[in-house]
Order: sequence, then C-alpha cells, then structure tokens
Amino acid sequence: MTQSVGAKVLTQALRIVRNIVLARVLGPYDRGLLALVMTVPELLSTAVNLGSTATAAYHGSQRDAVLPVIFGYLLLFCLGFGAVVGMVSAIALSAGVGADLFDDDAVRYVAIIGTMVPVFLFKNALQGLLLARDRVGTANALRVLESGGPLVLFLVLWATTTNLLDAAVVAWAVALISVCLGAAGSLVYEGIWPPKVHAPTFRRLLSYGSRGHFDGMFQAVLFRIDFIFVGAMLGAQSLGHYAMATAAAELLLTFSEAVVYPLMSRLLRSHERPDDRLIPLVLRSVWTLMCVAAIVMALLGDALIELLFGSAYLPGYLPLLWLLPGLVALSLCGIFRLYLLGRNRPGVVSAVGGLAAVANVVLNLIFIPAWGLSGAALASSLAYVFVAVGLHLQYSRMSGVGPSETLVPRVSDFRQVLALLRPR
Repeated sequence: MTQSVGAKVLTQALRIVRNIVLARVLGPYDRGLLALVMTVPELLSTAVNLGSTATAAYHGSQRDAVLPVIFGYLLLFCLGFGAVVGMVSAIALSAGVGADLFDDDAVRYVAIIGTMVPVFLFKNALQGLLLARDRVGTANALRVLESGGPLVLFLVLWATTTNLLDAAVVAWAVALISVCLGAAGSLVYEGIWPPKVHAPTFRRLLSYGSRGHFDGMFQAVLFRIDFIFVGAMLGAQSLGHYAMATAAAELLLTFSEAVVYPLMSRLLRSHERPDDRLIPLVLRSVWTLMCVAAIVMALLGDALIELLFGSAYLPGYLPLLWLLPGLVALSLCGIFRLYLLGRNRPGVVSAVGGLAAVANVVLNLIFIPAWGLSGAALASSLAYVFVAVGLHLQYSRMSGVGPSETLVPRVSDFRQVLALLRPR
C-alpha cells in the first residue's frame, strides 16, 4: 500500500506537469479539444465492454484461475470486438453523427478515436488482471508510464512539429498502446501465453461480465459525461476550463485509489471472509484523510489553478469547489464496489451505478443551462454522493458494518495503521 501511494503521488505529479505544459502551450480551446478526443474513446469502450475488466479481475483473482483461457477471451473480445466498434464509431463520426459536439477541428481525429476504443478495452482489462494476480509493482510501473509517457513523447514531438495539438494526441495514443504491450508482456511470465480457447469458460466469463457490464458504463458516465455536456452546451473553451478544474479536484483521489490497488485481490475474494475487519479501518482512514484534503483544496484551489495552469483557467475555481464534496464521497466507492463484486453481486453494483448515472445526466441537463460550469460540477458531485450512499447501504447489508464503523474515526485507528506499516 505504501508503494502504491508513492506510485500514485508520482503519477499525479507527472499528470500535473503534463497538464501545466498542455494548458499553457495549447490554450483553453485546444486543451478542450484534446480533452474531448481523450474522453470519447474511453466512453465508447466502456459502453461496449460487457464487464470485461470486472470479469478478468474477478476470475483472475481466484486460486484456480486458468490464465491462458482468460487471456484468450480478452484477445477475442477486447481487440476483436473492440476493433469492430472502433471502426463503426469512426465511420459514424465522419458521417456527421454528433455534429453538435464534433466541429471541423475535432473531426480530424476520428480515426485515432476509433483506434483507441480497443486499446482502452484491452488496457483496462489487463490492468485489472495484473492487480488480481497481486502484481502491484508491475501495475504501479505501468501507471507511471501511462502518466509520464504522454508528457515525454509530447516534449519530443514538440521539437519536430508545428501542430502541437496533433503532437499531444499522438503522444497520448502511443503511451496507451505502450501500456497495453507492457501489461501483456509482464503477464507472459505468469503463464498466460499461449492464449487458449475454451467455450464453457468463455461463457462463464461473459455471464459474469454481462451482469456487471453496466457498472463500468455507468462509471464512465458518472466521471466523464459532464465533459460531453459542457463541450456541447458551452463550447471547447469552457470545456478547457472545466477539464482543469476536474484535474485539480481529482488530485484528492490519489490516496484512495492507491489504497484500492493492493487490496483488489483481497476484496475480490471477500466471499472467503465476508466480515473482514480490515475494511472498516481502511474506510475510516480514507474518509478522514479525504475530508482534511478537501478543506485544504478549497482554501488553496484558486491559487493552485493560477500557479499551475495560469490565470486564464481561474473560471474553473468555483466548479472545483462544487466537485469537492462528491469526490470525498466517491473516494470510498472503489472499496465498496470491489467488496460487492467479490461477493458475486455485479448486478447490484450496476443497478446503483445506473441510478446515479441517470441522475447525473438529468441534473446536467437542468443545471448547466442555469449555472454553467458550476452546474455541471454540482450535478456530478450530487451523483457521486448518490452512488456512495447506495453502495454503502449494500455493503452494510452484506457485511453487517454500519456507517458508525466506516465513517467515524477512532483514536485507536492511528495506532492500528502504524502497527500495519511497522516492519516485521
């Protein structure tokens, strides 16, 4: 967990530097276009993934996992089916589908958007499989590559091209492809190669994944549908402001995401120990730290935005404030979600995420025309709180652990955390 926190801090530092460079070099309009190009294939891949990431992680974490069969399924589904979806998406976007969102400047990138759909599918599934196999060090190294690779490649391309937006898009795409290759190569040492086809296992993988399919799709809607609404309703420049506000606010998730990484295989086997007492301790620790961090971010956010991204992005400060309560609540969702997946409840997770996603869409449609960027942030924040409450209720029902044990810090927590971290 300590290693994961360190890796997450490093990746966030690299992401901050990358955002600073891109914000100042590209300006709000081109930075908004870049956010759009990066968001659309992620949303498309999530919409069609049929739970491939969840099923790879869940079945890969089991003690009797047959890795070559799981890998064969991922190759067939993520790269095969994903390539078809990417091709159809590129053709549709070129033909004018989504014309309100894709102006002439954005349409130039439809080929890259289509290509990145299977890449996103494959990357997410492989990263989940690595964590399920307790390959935390490798997963952390690939996270650093995913954050730092685009920056290094952009700086190299900057010296060789005059079109900096093209350089940023290409650097991002090449870095993600490199992460896929690195993840697949590292799993070869676990015996994942050569891939195998086994129809009964494929059906079992598809069955579990399809029940949790909407979970991944709704997560993407929760996280990024506001980008689509802001781009369509307020324009690329406003999207650039909003993207920077979101990037600053999501720094708060550094610790919670780092905690989830090494716990993934344990949480995905929660059916073996449904009353795991470590989980409430982790939840209390994450909740306490996130509340403190949110207060600090609220006090320093405007100075942080101006220092890092420049005064042109200060319109993003108020949206950042509205995002903070939701992100504090969201920090617990990864733990709840994996616990429920481990108890073989992917459908429950999907149902909660679906209700929150619908609420997010409806609130965006109401709030953005009324309050602009702040409305988008408020809509997302309320949706995050909704999904956190829903997942907590399901976790409490299955574990018997209530909010007083997950949200109220105790004096003994500090001693317990120190004891866990103390070398043995």
